[in-house]
Amino acid sequence: MKSRFSFALLLVVLCSTLSLSAAATPSRETWAGSATLPDGGSLPLELEVFTEPYGKTANVRSPAQGVQNIPVTELTSDGQHIAMTLPTLGAQLTLNHDGRGCLKGELKQGIALPVELCPVAGLSTDDYLADLSDSIEAQPDLAFRSADGTWLSGTLYRNMTKPLQTVAIIAQGSGPVDRDGSFGPHKLYRNFALNMATQGIAVFVFDKRGVRRSGGDYASAQVEDFAADLTAAYDYIQQQLSPAHLGLIGHSEGATVVAITASETQPAFVIALGGVGLNGIDAIVLQDKTESLAKGASPTEAAQLQAIARDYYRIVVESESADQRRKRGEQLLASLSPEQQEVYQRFGAATYTLALENINDATLYSILATDPTLYWQSVCAPALILNGDQDVQVPAAENTGGLAVAIDACEHPLSKVQVLKNYNHMFQRTDDGNVELYHQLPDGLGQDVSEIIARWIFSLQPQSSVSH
Repeated sequence: MKSRFSFALLLVVLCSTLSLSAAATPSRETWAGSATLPDGGSLPLELEVFTEPYGKTANVRSPAQGVQNIPVTELTSDGQHIAMTLPTLGAQLTLNHDGRGCLKGELKQGIALPVELCPVAGLSTDDYLADLSDSIEAQPDLAFRSADGTWLSGTLYRNMTKPLQTVAIIAQGSGPVDRDGSFGPHKLYRNFALNMATQGIAVFVFDKRGVRRSGGDYASAQVEDFAADLTAAYDYIQQQLSPAHLGLIGHSEGATVVAITASETQPAFVIALGGVGLNGIDAIVLQDKTESLAKGASPTEAAQLQAIARDYYRIVVESESADQRRKRGEQLLASLSPEQQEVYQRFGAATYTLALENINDATLYSILATDPTLYWQSVCAPALILNGDQDVQVPAAENTGGLAVAIDACEHPLSKVQVLKNYNHMFQRTDDGNVELYHQLPDGLGQDVSEIIARWIFSLQPQSSVSH
């Protein structure tokens, strides 16, 4: 759930606010090159710039690191110069056209790294875009506005050989996630959407605010913003398509977003995939235990990390200002014994939630301060709670148990709780849930899991309306 991957360098994303009346046809330009490192080595970089009806957005990828999305703000471009801030990295990227089509400039993150990018026909991970069967149509240029005016962009996947009766909208897990669910070599949500569409359930999934083709500021967004965006997506699909059955599917943190949204939208069904069923601090402290054990920590070391984490997270939630939060966090870490310091450095310092540079991160605060079960208690739609028994990020027993109790507050006879054997948090088949193995395993949410979900959705519908 906290798997906002600890990306090391780069990117771009921000929308201007041009009106639709001034719209340009969506287009995409691509560049590839590298940043020169202090030791003389190079870090491959890729840049894509989108011209949308509502303005421009951009995205930088770091192929060697498996990094495909890092949010940015303050994007400016005058035809010769491009500049942007990378708030989650504390960095700035400035580029100038060199007169022959290439871009030259620097990435400043403490030090300045020279950058050169030149035009290319396509980027290193573009091959997947052609991976569609004849019966499946992808509509990638659907744009809608959230309540605060932010433009969001998504793709609808549908089976052209079946009537469009059922649509599911996906709320992604934590981190700067795009519509495809890109991480490493994987496209988690695209893979899932294609599998669902094959079975006759259309899927709509959109880039999070501030990511790739969506506008807004990801770095300052909290769970309530993502819920407002999901509500806007629900209203958009309802107005544009009027499906007989429109439901919500949330993965990891997205399950909480679904629960918040459900009270506003009255969906036909809701699905939690690896959803959190504990309050924020308890959920992440448990995650610290299971993740550290999966990485080789002893039970004693895992318990030590949990104690450190609980004190640290209380500081995040209870501090009255960013300065106070940072100071108290530094004091806590400085007060650790040598043995505790070793445990923290080995199993905590590099994680998103325990890295000191993230202590004032708005999303981290939102995760820790939120109790998802309070929202699930108000969900009266039929709910499918699904998790894998190898999930070390949102351990199945504790979290499915918490959600089961919560949905009983407005019990629906067709709700179901199920734990799948040998699946991890990304719903990849495995007998080892270690997060460090995610990139090596095949794509998650494959045909087997999709069939389980589709069968449950169809079981909710009158037999006369089911065509699959």
